[in-house]
Amino acid sequence: MAVFGRLNAILLFCALAAAAQPSPTADQWLPEGAVYAFRVEQPGALLDLAASLKIPEMLLANPTDPGFQRLVEMLSKRAGTDYTGLIRQFTGGGVTYVLYPGDASVIVFDTQNPQLLDVLQQFVKAVAGTPVVSPASAKKPSIFYQEYPGDVVVWSLDGKQVFARTGNRLILTNQGETMKVLFAPRAHGSLAASPLYAQARQAAGAHPAAWGFINMAMLNRYPPAQKALANNDLFDIVFNGPLKQSLRGANWVSLGLSIEGRKLRLHAATDGKLDATGFGAIALPAEPGILPNLSVPRELAAATFWRDLGQFYGLKDTLFPEKTSGGILAENFLEIFFTGRDLNQEVFSRLEPQVRLIVARQQYDPKIGTPVEQYPAAALVFRVKPAPDKEDFGEVLEEAWQKAVGLTNFTRGQQALPGVLLDRETYGGVTFTYGAFSTRSQKDRAHLPSNFNYRPAIVRDGPYIILSTTDGLARDLIDAVNHEDSRQPARQSDTHTLVEVNSPAEIAALLNVNRSGMIRQSVLSKGQKPEQAALEFDRNVAWLDKLARARLSMTGNQADLDLELK
Repeated sequence: MAVFGRLNAILLFCALAAAAQPSPTADQWLPEGAVYAFRVEQPGALLDLAASLKIPEMLLANPTDPGFQRLVEMLSKRAGTDYTGLIRQFTGGGVTYVLYPGDASVIVFDTQNPQLLDVLQQFVKAVAGTPVVSPASAKKPSIFYQEYPGDVVVWSLDGKQVFARTGNRLILTNQGETMKVLFAPRAHGSLAASPLYAQARQAAGAHPAAWGFINMAMLNRYPPAQKALANNDLFDIVFNGPLKQSLRGANWVSLGLSIEGRKLRLHAATDGKLDATGFGAIALPAEPGILPNLSVPRELAAATFWRDLGQFYGLKDTLFPEKTSGGILAENFLEIFFTGRDLNQEVFSRLEPQVRLIVARQQYDPKIGTPVEQYPAAALVFRVKPAPDKEDFGEVLEEAWQKAVGLTNFTRGQQALPGVLLDRETYGGVTFTYGAFSTRSQKDRAHLPSNFNYRPAIVRDGPYIILSTTDGLARDLIDAVNHEDSRQPARQSDTHTLVEVNSPAEIAALLNVNRSGMIRQSVLSKGQKPEQAALEFDRNVAWLDKLARARLSMTGNQADLDLELK
């Protein structure tokens, strides 16, 4: 079927001719009603950064579409520039991407050099052959090329993507009917005149290099979006709940990107609010405020979450009105682990509203051996409130931890698998408990099974409780908590989530250690060819290698992602 096979050519002609007026900005020309939109306001700044990072070379070094590469080479030659210059000329006036309901997408390129579009137009005209009177009479249904009065040209070479050129503007849509709507006179306003879009644009800042708009008022009526923003499980609510709550009540989301040298900041904001009288209160910091992240050797990432776990557990019946079998079972186990104590008042409320997460690359003991698959170590660090009844709550937690390890050993025993052997060690003046798998039956210490990535540990150090997947990370955290001065109340802050990645090189190194296994997994799970999986893996590591550090800070209904590039 031709691209415009069912489109009335006369109506299209009239619409295009009527719309051939001096070009307003893309968002002033596009109709309102977008699901989301993304605009590159300063393409030169983004292209300068991309060139310094050699991103174009990386993307074109192994092209997945040889036909596209040949087109780029031809246009570059005819325009008298290389492919980087070609990109600059195509995008110099800005780029706008918009998605409308029904998966109708539109991309608008405002070029600096109209002659470049002349070259592209002549190429398309040659490929399409002699222009036809109407799309319905085309000999090749997938090819369409038509020139209209008023400096407008419409074409398609594959029957799927439809292009239009007017002046220095190139438009691409994925639906023929969408192109007609774009050029037809309309009674409703433009995208730029939409109140939600205007509010989001203001929240993005004065001069962003690029910015995005998401119409949450529309998405929140869409069942898949409602499902994605719904409360799922305990961990999802604790870590993602504040973000989801603000988005569920939002009309818009704004994303603004600023560039300063090799530093990028993505600022996100929404008009959605956290409910200070309900669930949102678990993430509205009060004293002592959020603590700084901990730092350990070989660190991959660190995070701190201000979450009032006592208040969270007190709202469990509201958050989970339907009692699932899994939730009931988990609650029963917790009551067993904590010897029948009240889980709200006697367990979760005893913890300071600070949840600190640390992930680090492991350093394996040569006396034990090295697993063939290497996983990072991870730990949670809590602080315990002073006990009014003088009870050692750290001892209560350790008892519960040992019961959990015992249950794990029982389950593994049912599967004829070895269990964890518990032991005690003193480090830095702190005696802690850890578990380990026996290596007695392991003959190849250089290729141990994956379970040897785990040596679970619990540490009680003053007000600190450390739950770690390895004793090695537990020792590093004993040093870290004794080094910092966070036994005193932290400085007051409105931040409720802080995530930092200070050693991307360590992440890249760990990925490369597991390269063969991860490529094999991609082949099995995605059905990729080995060479394709290897190319994708190496490209992802190359992207990571360009990052020096990253920091995400979330405060109320705003967030800032800072990226520092090498």
